[in-house]
Amino acid sequence: MITHQSTATMTGKAALWALYKEDKKETKVQPASDYHNFRKEFVDWCEIQNEELLMNTGSIA
Repeated sequence: MITHQSTATMTGKAALWALYKEDKKETKVQPASDYHNFRKEFVDWCEIQNEELLMNTGSIA
């Protein structure tokens, strides 16, 4: 069954950050440093996912 496929791909700090932000539900404006930290976490997560994909499937050249 493939119902949980999308949740299995989000792991680590990015998933925890997404859950934390969803739990807060605050309307106040976040400082720019929070945005920068979240963006950095997301970029790091994307790089890790890309490396794992390349390890599992090999390079398509």
